[in-house]
Amino acid sequence: MRRPPVSVWLTALLSLYAIAFFAYEFGVRHAGFTPRNITVAFVAVALIVVVFVVNYRHEHRTRSRKNDNQLTK
Repeated sequence: MRRPPVSVWLTALLSLYAIAFFAYEFGVRHAGFTPRNITVAFVAVALIVVVFVVNYRHEHRTRSRKNDNQLTK
């Protein structure tokens, strides 16, 4: 079985953490939907997307280099 790429499992792990954190904040602690809390939630989602894009591009670049090296040999 192939190991899932970092861009998939890291993004999933960060997403689960963010969901659990914000569910606790908004559900259990009743922090409320203040502009600050909503901004923090959107920034967290944006950072998760950035991590995914950076890792995906790195993996794609690494795969294409590996394929180029195999074709030239």
